Amino acid sequence: RGPGNIPKATKWRQHMVYADESLADFARREISADLHDVAGWNVGQARLSTACYVEHALPIALYLAFRFKDDVKAALAANANLGGHSTARGAVLGAILGARLGLDRLPKDWIDDLADPNQVVHAEAKALATRKPPAL
Repeated sequence: RGPGNIPKATKWRQHMVYADESLADFARREISADLHDVAGWNVGQARLSTACYVEHALPIALYLAFRFKDDVKAALAANANLGGHSTARGAVLGAILGARLGLDRLPKDWIDDLADPNQVVHAEAKALATRKPPAL
């Protein structure tokens, strides 16, 4: 038996359900489907598991980033509403969206509510100033 007393064969299928296509192709095909049919606790129906293992958490974070594109609030709310181990997924999803969109595209009220919002702004500026372009 695997984690949560899930039979090994069932756990294996959970790990392999999207192995027949890329995650980008999967996201495009499932973009308008009910989230709980794509990622959630609909046993036997959901294609992605909300478990904490990286092979589950990262595909959901990438799927949500693809599905919600520029809507940070909707992406993070959808992640939280899926349940499971949403906190770690939310950190990864927030990092993906923040890196792609930049600080100025994050909800201003979220930044303003931080204890020291200037620290976040300065940390982002420093990180961007020291980032080297990728080697080709």
